[in-house]
Amino acid sequence: MTWYELSKDLWEIIDQIADDLIGDAAWQEGDPTWDTTTKTGENARRVCHHIADDIYLALIQSNTATSRRSGASALYAKGLIVVISDAWDGGAHEPSGNIQIVFVPFEADNGAVVADLADFEIDHKLFTGSSGFALVGVPPPNASDIYQCSFLVVVERNTNKIYADGFTNFHIYVDGNNFNSLWNTQNSGTALFGVNVRWYRYTHAFTLQAQDAYQKAYLAFKSTGDNKAYFMKPVLHNDTGERSPWLQPEFWIAVSSSKTNLADDDVLAMPVPSTKTYQVTLKQSPDYTNYLRYAIIKTE
Repeated sequence: MTWYELSKDLWEIIDQIADDLIGDAAWQEGDPTWDTTTKTGENARRVCHHIADDIYLALIQSNTATSRRSGASALYAKGLIVVISDAWDGGAHEPSGNIQIVFVPFEADNGAVVADLADFEIDHKLFTGSSGFALVGVPPPNASDIYQCSFLVVVERNTNKIYADGFTNFHIYVDGNNFNSLWNTQNSGTALFGVNVRWYRYTHAFTLQAQDAYQKAYLAFKSTGDNKAYFMKPVLHNDTGERSPWLQPEFWIAVSSSKTNLADDDVLAMPVPSTKTYQVTLKQSPDYTNYLRYAIIKTE
């Protein structure tokens, strides 16, 4: 496991995640033709293969000025595209089988997006481990674009299910401090690998994609690191009615209430015998004063 607090371009962050995962015995290179050499369009991309679960995880830098748009008269956007699939077409060099896609639109404008993600350093906190990664990013100020959001991206493999639900061990969780609902209700540009590109807050591959389907539990622990209370990990469900719980995630905690006395970058320690710690992220962004309220895993 590794923890980073850096400022890098998105394609460099993609490389860091992919290299760390592939460097773990649980993962391998998914397709060596996917690399970040070309940083225009949606060509900077990497893919990793989880060997035991036979799952492919792809990360793509979407750096097109006018291709990704949330509706006919809405914003154009650039950002990160997360793709998960249960097969890979080695001839076409692309995902196949069951495919789900999540869009992370953190840079946008009413017209063509000006920011070039090839040279656009994002302040970020990143955890990588054998079970996936957790990323919080804050884009730099850019007067040429009107919409910039801080964002959270978590991809977690977790076998500690509440019950054997018969579905995969992978879930994806994505949020922003001001992600517009249009990014979910409208397809963002042309389909990719035959799948619509949208922002979904919660994905349980290949069972459900939704804005909700998780609930924050009411029981609270006290962090032994800073003597502050915080909510325990949310409960994830396989339905939007929140009546089929399957997992409490290990990589993230929802800190949704402004009434808690947590501060940005507080480190929370789980009660003994756990050795896990989490770093609080209360992030605004260059264009919005709303807060991104979460904590992501820092040490296992």
